[in-house]
Amino acid sequence: MRSLSAKSVVVYVVLGFVSVACSNANDAMISSVRRTNQAGGESSGAVEPKVVAKNDSTADQSSPAQEGITFAISNSESGSFVDLAAVAKARSAGYSDAQIISSLKSQNLFMSSAAANALAQSKYILKQYGVQEVQGVLAMGLAAVERARAAGVKDSEIIAYSKLQGISFGVEALKSLGLSKFVLANHGVQDVNGVLAMGLAAVERARAAGVKDSEIITYGKLQGVRFGVNALNSLGLSKFVLSQYGTAVVDGVTAMGLAAVERAKANGLSHDDIKAYAKLQDIFFGEKALALLGS
Repeated sequence: MRSLSAKSVVVYVVLGFVSVACSNANDAMISSVRRTNQAGGESSGAVEPKVVAKNDSTADQSSPAQEGITFAISNSESGSFVDLAAVAKARSAGYSDAQIISSLKSQNLFMSSAAANALAQSKYILKQYGVQEVQGVLAMGLAAVERARAAGVKDSEIIAYSKLQGISFGVEALKSLGLSKFVLANHGVQDVNGVLAMGLAAVERARAAGVKDSEIITYGKLQGVRFGVNALNSLGLSKFVLSQYGTAVVDGVTAMGLAAVERAKANGLSHDDIKAYAKLQDIFFGEKALALLGS
């Protein structure tokens, strides 16, 4: 209730110049208010407003913000990733799957296939778009890359998940993804007796461009590229140097007999490997070795 002013209230009637003084009534009321306040221990006659705490139903009752998620990172030769156990830990801390996914993206982290499945993010499992095995290497062609893009997977994600999932790319796919450094012909490939091959100088150029030895070997298989003897030794592929299995010079021609071919096969060389490297290394075969290898 608002208290009346301590000053006299004077009402003027303009036409009749009549005034009514109300000071006595006001004085009585003010005195009453002061006595009441003093009885309550207040030092003045002002009435302090009461402050009522607001019951805000919109107060922060949500789970923790996703920016605060710290994931355990697993590492492999193919890269770093968040595995299923790390996702389960984040869930147990009260984070929703949406928050986990958002945090992974904001931190530029990638998921294992199991984690991707658990978070309903299976679009990042690249095999579903079409992966072929070539010379023991899993690879995606350009059509498969386009299918992944159509499913909402970014090029950077295709590249990252291909490393985690052990998948390489065909030549056209490499070019489309901006990965032309893995096209070995760019570093110098020669045709020797019908076999495409890189010498040591070409291997060094690929290395200088940022291609690892393991990648040179992998893309050599995919692109049908073999290596000269010095390149083989440099890459740790000396098992393809055929002279170690036993050769003989017959009428000025270096040749491998059946026993030598069998030793090469026992060391992991396929018939195609033996025939291709024989061409590169100017080695011929005896009659029985030829019969085994086929013409």
